[in-house]
Amino acid sequence: MRYTSVLIVLSLFLHMLTPSLLASIIGATHLEQCTQSGDPDVPGGCKTMMVVELTIESGKSTESVTFKNVTLLNKSTGQSMTVMSDVSLSLSKIQASLQGSLVYWSNFPSGLDEYTIFGTDYLVTDSCRDRPDVHTCPTVIDLDTGKQVPYSEGTCCSCGLMPTFGYTQRSRANLKCDLFGSQSAAANCMRMSQLQYQAYKIEPPIVFYTITVTMNYTDVNGYKVSNEYIISPSNPVISAEGIVIKLEGDFSPPQVYRTFESSIFVVPDPKTDPSNPRHSMPMATSSLVLPNGYFTSSSSVCSKIGTGYKAYYTQPNFCMAEAGSCIDGQIDDYWKEDMAKKDASKATQYLLSTFNPDSKLINANGNLMLNIPITTIHNSFLTIKAATDGLTLYINQSPGKILEGTGLETFGAMSNDGILKVVATNNGTLISRYYVFADDCSPGITPMPAQVFTMDPSEIKVLTFKVHTKSTDLSQYHCKVSLTGDDGRVLDWRIVYFNTTATIIKSNNYTDPYDPKVIDTTSKQSCSDVCTNDK
Repeated sequence: MRYTSVLIVLSLFLHMLTPSLLASIIGATHLEQCTQSGDPDVPGGCKTMMVVELTIESGKSTESVTFKNVTLLNKSTGQSMTVMSDVSLSLSKIQASLQGSLVYWSNFPSGLDEYTIFGTDYLVTDSCRDRPDVHTCPTVIDLDTGKQVPYSEGTCCSCGLMPTFGYTQRSRANLKCDLFGSQSAAANCMRMSQLQYQAYKIEPPIVFYTITVTMNYTDVNGYKVSNEYIISPSNPVISAEGIVIKLEGDFSPPQVYRTFESSIFVVPDPKTDPSNPRHSMPMATSSLVLPNGYFTSSSSVCSKIGTGYKAYYTQPNFCMAEAGSCIDGQIDDYWKEDMAKKDASKATQYLLSTFNPDSKLINANGNLMLNIPITTIHNSFLTIKAATDGLTLYINQSPGKILEGTGLETFGAMSNDGILKVVATNNGTLISRYYVFADDCSPGITPMPAQVFTMDPSEIKVLTFKVHTKSTDLSQYHCKVSLTGDDGRVLDWRIVYFNTTATIIKSNNYTDPYDPKVIDTTSKQSCSDVCTNDK
């Protein structure tokens, strides 16, 4: 028996099973699809097809396309028979994410520390030594070569003759320049922290996701059959049982994704300082993304990640400089700065959690990748072709509510420290999709992208928005926060008020040799007439 075409009878149902429907029908149409082979011995054929165009949003959703019966038509006899029944085609898209391959660069200590060993300056001789062969600071050995690390002998600072007889000056170690004092000399030593960070360069990320298609049906013998297929940007089309599903592409995002080409990713090396509590923290909290400019590959450059013993030893005016000079700007400094902001409920700048608290490292077939989930709306465009003549769309819409507790701490104007928190709940009985908008704000607030998410019944969801003002002035602002359903209906709203402090303007602290207020701009005086001669 020869079957030459497939007909799917009755109706096509696109409905949400569990949890919420994150798909939107763009269009559906019937067309007659005909085939021709060019071979007169191979007859062609036509069949009526329904083409459905829809978008699917990432998240914990499952859509189901259900066909009651699938029949095959024998053209020679004109008879048809049912070969499958209760065909269910389920679609589920995982959370879309940015994935960037990591290229190992180097290991860096998390921080640099300076400590002092005090001694006595005996005018003619003193107890401090800083020669490569004889030094007060402990010997630092290069484990690869077994030799002493150059410039690691530290630097001695002493009071000398004049301070001992009453002349005082600022000193790095705050020496006590008393005659025969026990702290009239000091060896200033540098050490690297035991905890090290692995540093990686980040390749331009791609948007990654997969859509799982599960086909369940009952065959002619009454057996239940289940097959699973995967659609992704790298495998965009499947054809199964006469049904063709094609990933056409993605709609443009509401905001540009970060590319990270000017950043370095650093993560604690688990082989170093094993008792350090940072190893037990979530990776999104212990690791950072830092600008390239914070790093150096030269050990002779001060105040960079990568600063070495040479820079510390050879820095100018060593004994007159502030303690700790040249060794700031380390990974620990940026980590502590962001953790202080996080504890104060302010927006962070460097922590990996800044981009998404669920960011993580993944190992894909030996390729280490940074995975940052996309929290903004990400729609994929699909087409489904099937021989059917009906389409029914069902949408879950459960009520929702914004709970008390929505608020915003006071933050500095024109900074990125403002965080608006919205606490919402699904107070219905169905799993549904929701949108939260923070709009209709006072003038001077930079627009914030909407967020989309799903909630189970009684689930509570906490969302955060970064708030940025365009003005540097101290002021009071407000925004309207709205919770809407998938159909656009407003379910709840709140007005959120918050304050900003005036922007702190940072400028160079220079001392001019003249007072500009004494210059009369209406006269012919010049600066040489009124300015001092201080050099």
